[in-house]
Amino acid sequence: MPKPRIDIPTAPKELINLASAIKEQHDTLAKSSPLTLLEWEKTGPQIDEAAKVQEQIDKLGKQIEKLIQRRNNFVDPLGDFVRSSKDILSGVYRAEMRKLGDFGFEVDDTPKAKKSKPDPAAK
Repeated sequence: MPKPRIDIPTAPKELINLASAIKEQHDTLAKSSPLTLLEWEKTGPQIDEAAKVQEQIDKLGKQIEKLIQRRNNFVDPLGDFVRSSKDILSGVYRAEMRKLGDFGFEVDDTPKAKKSKPDPAAK
């Protein structure tokens, strides 16, 4: 039978979860744990603090998802508003389009780059 591989997670959340599971089993086994050789006075509190921080990150992540969803509900109507504003201002200031910059639009009056035609010999 081949020797099994034991993978150690590289992602912070999974690494913290594994460290917490190791600590939990060590605490369960108490003095009979083979890990008593390790520096538990130092590492134990680090594992606990890392788990608390990860829990906060997870909660904030959920809040961020909700905020992004809420924000996205405004995007389509605001896009329509901005396009309508541009259309009206383009009509009002058609002789001086740079005026749209006063309303926050970026006005690029450099000539458009010509599209290069594909070289038929390149096929």
